[in-house]
Amino acid sequence: MAKPTVRIVAVAAAVCVVTSGCGTAKPPTAASIAVVRAFVTALQRRDFDAAMSLRCSALRQPAEQRALFLDQLDRLQASAGPIEGVDVAPAKHTGLTPVQKLRRPVEVRYTVRRNGTKSAPMFTIVGDEKGHRRLCGQATGDWKRAYAAARAKLRAVGPSPTAALPALLPPTPAGSQQIDDGPPPADRPAFTGQKEAWTRAWQTGSYGGERVTAWRYDTSAHALAAAREQLRSVAGAAIEAISVPPSGASGVRLAAFSALGVQTPDVGPYVDYVYAVYGRVVVLVAPGNLPTGATHDRARALLSQLRLPTRSST
Repeated sequence: MAKPTVRIVAVAAAVCVVTSGCGTAKPPTAASIAVVRAFVTALQRRDFDAAMSLRCSALRQPAEQRALFLDQLDRLQASAGPIEGVDVAPAKHTGLTPVQKLRRPVEVRYTVRRNGTKSAPMFTIVGDEKGHRRLCGQATGDWKRAYAAARAKLRAVGPSPTAALPALLPPTPAGSQQIDDGPPPADRPAFTGQKEAWTRAWQTGSYGGERVTAWRYDTSAHALAAAREQLRSVAGAAIEAISVPPSGASGVRLAAFSALGVQTPDVGPYVDYVYAVYGRVVVLVAPGNLPTGATHDRARALLSQLRLPTRSST
């Protein structure tokens, strides 16, 4: 990306959640299970290159992210315990489809063993790329329930503010290092009707931080539709639904290290994604590096700090 980012979440790249079918040819289930086992073994050995070679090209992280990937892996194992093994089985009706188009996709369920116990189930999908089976998407076992609950509560919370987007966002708190303040990188297609966007992020301490982003759309209907689509795009890493004031603000708690493929839902760190729709303006607050058992107070506080002017329009 052209701009630096807060190291709070690595979510969307590994997630592709839809409801389309996955083909009718007899799937190579045994080979798919073997790939999942090999990937977890590579993580146990801290072998970044081997792990990336087992992913489809769309999910391979570049070599310059090796240090960050291994740092997150070490942090996760320090808090959750080392990976002792993995149990793998075929799955059905997970809602997953490959991040990129692959032949003969197979849905797989797996649980990670740590400290002599099995984790909550997670899911991945494996397909053929250039003659080899490759991992190409993942999701938590709770994503469907969390997404459905969050989407049902997401609605407009107030009228459209007329102020410029930067003026709406909270200032960087004292003692935090601001690392981003400007238009977000144009690395994804804009949603229908998007007119402008602004993001502000700051780092707290040596790791983690908070980000607040606002988008303005041409109509209130396009704004709400975009918020719902953004919610859907990250839901594969969802742990639980979030509903905080004001009424209508809604989102999900995500596994912050979900790109590792072995962060189970019961172990942090997490990042909260909460959307609030003010007429034609969508605001996303995203506090990160949340420990296991953390409340949603940081998301609630960020929403309360939005500098909404008294003059508004619909």
